[in-house]
Amino acid sequence: MPPENPNSRPQIERAIKALEILASLATIIGVFGLFFIYKQVKVNEEEIALSSLNEIYAQMVDIDKVFLENPEARLYIYSNIRPEDLRPDASPAQYQLDQATAMAAAELMLDFFAQVTLVLPKLGDAGESWVTYIKDVYKCSPVLRERYEIKYDWYKYEEAAEIINQAKDEMQKGKVQCDTLKKPAI
Repeated sequence: MPPENPNSRPQIERAIKALEILASLATIIGVFGLFFIYKQVKVNEEEIALSSLNEIYAQMVDIDKVFLENPEARLYIYSNIRPEDLRPDASPAQYQLDQATAMAAAELMLDFFAQVTLVLPKLGDAGESWVTYIKDVYKCSPVLRERYEIKYDWYKYEEAAEIINQAKDEMQKGKVQCDTLKKPAI
């Protein structure tokens, strides 16, 4: 082993100090990098939530348009009314048409519920409002409940089925509050 040069020791110590400083700087830069990545992930999560809400509201507007074009369909969904309640003196042909409208509205809503529940995890606090909405509509629509039971196999694996089952339990406990339509007295 060659003898140690007395001048090389200070150079080695300076090199070690420089490497320690570089390592500290790399750590600081790494921490800042992780912080900016975290912030970007949060921004992306917010954008996804807003995009999901935007999609849901766009679909809800489309459903509202259907209800504007077919006001009786809205009654079947929100007002605890069946076709026979709306027109008790309807002819058989009119009853069939009303029944078809009611079932189409119910299917539209059930499909919408399935879409809403797909994005529920992305909605944050707004998701709870949508769960409440799904439950309320289920409780206030006998045609929707009927369609759900008739076509249960279509919906049983959807996340909406769990929410609907909660609504069923609430109904059994008497927790139902619906819009009501009062017919004018003659």
